[in-house]
Amino acid sequence: MFFNRSKSYKSLENAELLRLYLIKGDVLAFQCLYERFEPKLWSFFRRKVNNQNDCQDLIQTTYEKLLTSKGVREQNIQEFEFYMLGIAKNTLKRYFTNKKKNSYSDFELVNESVVFKAEDIFDGDKFQQSDLEMAWLHEAINQLPLKQKTAIQLQLQSNSYSVIAENMNMTETAVGSLINRAKNNLKKKRANKYER
Repeated sequence: MFFNRSKSYKSLENAELLRLYLIKGDVLAFQCLYERFEPKLWSFFRRKVNNQNDCQDLIQTTYEKLLTSKGVREQNIQEFEFYMLGIAKNTLKRYFTNKKKNSYSDFELVNESVVFKAEDIFDGDKFQQSDLEMAWLHEAINQLPLKQKTAIQLQLQSNSYSVIAENMNMTETAVGSLINRAKNNLKKKRANKYER
């Protein structure tokens, strides 16, 4: 009997399947609708998003938004496929907007936002931390541009990126970039010191 019902659903129009689900709570009608559009949605999201798990989440979010949308609640959908793709486009836009807002976390993961000590600024094997070299390091830090100097000094005091960002009125991403530039400048100064 299940096979015959699901076979009969496949011949129904999208709007009719949606109506059966909304009015009668017919889960098989919705399942048929889901299976009908899942490959199209998968293809749509996969062209823009590399992560398969994110694609699955986007498909799920699209269906959730569809079922809670005003058009569905009022049963006022003329072209179901266009309506669903419109929701998918908006879902994708929101995904990229949120990803852009949170991009600093990816930056921090790459740079491992641990707090560095003075010894970590250089490769420990190549740079022995004698008193003379530590004095040179502090002098080199003092010669950095003001923002780089401030950021690296705050980090050497065991402050996190978020604390430094708050103190310097910057984003955490900008702080990470500033500290990277400071470390690169210190490495160049060190290389120049040993070339002489």
